[in-house]
Amino acid sequence: MVLLTKSKDRAYPFSLDFSSREDDEPREVNVKDIKAQFFFEQPDEKLIPTCFLEMAEASKTIREIPWIFRTTPENAKKVDFWKWPIFDLRWRETFRSLIEVPKLKLGAWEGGVEQCFLALAEGNRDAQADVLYHLMEDIWVGMTLNDDPSQGKPRLFEWTFSYLTGYREKHRDGPQTEGMMSTSYDDAKSPTPILPFCITNYEEPMDTALSDRFKVILGQLSRHARVLPVPGDRIPDQEVFVLGQHGSKVHLMRAFFPGWKLSSIWCGRELRRPAARNETPSPSSSRGSSPSDKSSPPRSSSSPAASSTWKPEDEPAKPEATHPSKAQRAASKLKRFYSASNIRRVLQCFEATKRKVDDSEFNTRSFRVDCTHEYDLWKKDDFTAAVRVLLALYYYLQSGDARCGILMVKNREKFDFGPESSSPDRDAADETKTEKSPPDKDANEPNHEDAASCDGKGSKEQPGFKTPPSDLSEKLETLRLKASKSPIAFEKKPEENSPSQDHSEQSACPWFTTLKRSPRGSKRT
Repeated sequence: MVLLTKSKDRAYPFSLDFSSREDDEPREVNVKDIKAQFFFEQPDEKLIPTCFLEMAEASKTIREIPWIFRTTPENAKKVDFWKWPIFDLRWRETFRSLIEVPKLKLGAWEGGVEQCFLALAEGNRDAQADVLYHLMEDIWVGMTLNDDPSQGKPRLFEWTFSYLTGYREKHRDGPQTEGMMSTSYDDAKSPTPILPFCITNYEEPMDTALSDRFKVILGQLSRHARVLPVPGDRIPDQEVFVLGQHGSKVHLMRAFFPGWKLSSIWCGRELRRPAARNETPSPSSSRGSSPSDKSSPPRSSSSPAASSTWKPEDEPAKPEATHPSKAQRAASKLKRFYSASNIRRVLQCFEATKRKVDDSEFNTRSFRVDCTHEYDLWKKDDFTAAVRVLLALYYYLQSGDARCGILMVKNREKFDFGPESSSPDRDAADETKTEKSPPDKDANEPNHEDAASCDGKGSKEQPGFKTPPSDLSEKLETLRLKASKSPIAFEKKPEENSPSQDHSEQSACPWFTTLKRSPRGSKRT
């Protein structure tokens, strides 16, 4: 007797293996009648726009390889950590914390949260939050966007989000986050979180772990929505990012919330999708697009007899097309909008629109959550990919294009209802605004030629295609000019013997700061 077994073979998609189909299917969880569909192993382009990923690849932070990978790139775990050079402090604290994390064999998307009891008991589970904190700190300090001293602020030890599932439906059963990235709170008493940090603390079922992550997402969504100066039926599109750590593996999650769904949940009634308003064709357009118009007689004829005897052969002959000269071709290329310099902006608008319409679910209480690949920080390729994603996320949040309510209020953006496509000339307007702003006249005033090169408009460029590295460098310089105007504070844990010293440290982000959870048993200050 022959037994047929179902083996995993990705080379044959039509075999008996059922896992090839299950890999693409989402994992659904329900939180208070709100459904979340988790899509694992999604490409980075689905979470962050491609232009910011290319900016991260062109930065110097990606090219700097940690010392531990320069020594033995095959197996970094066998390197003697105490031989790390004292003059090369980059990424040192990150890998020092990485040594203490629990050694989890399976990833979170592979069901590792269900088989991690012994590993969590042997390792230090709190070290996972330290890895995220030092990783983000090394990325920001390496960017060196500003040189202004910062004021020390206390860390936020614990934070529990309260989330909403409707009008006056508030819940406080969300899990505690192990840290977060927030806006600088110079005048405010408490920070405003932007990017929560979540780690694996306990062995629990997969659905329970995903439900806790979605509760954190809903709590962050409520923080974004409460500051929006819009009525309840005109909430704009929102997106929430969550950074997670599972052992030595880092992942990023992005949840997209269409504005019409949020407005429907808040108002308690079904609202039409904004795209449905433009689907009804006008009578004039329907008449002009009908195929019978080609053979129908013209309506402008003076006599009815002429209209009854009209035939398609009686149509006047069209003039012959003449070939344009070289001067006319050159003039048409300059006047045409889709020139080589504008193609990149058109593609960015198309990509932004595509990322908004990925949620094809018509149910108003169902949302999509995209999750990246789990990057193992002990591997050189995964470590570089993780730094690339986090650096691109920073650029995206700082650019003003992120659909986060807190950042939208910071940028004073005009709020419109429903999915909207940004203007193709938005980047050009920002650059023009930066160029027209008069610099402060002091002794350290930069040279006019350097300022012109930073704005990308000092030198006259010949018409033609601009290579991606030069375009990315111009955007990076524009971000640096914007960031140098508003410094933030970056916190560092004070030492025990010198409480009166100022242990503030330079940060690369003018709005953001990193807050980390304290060891177990400490209280919130």
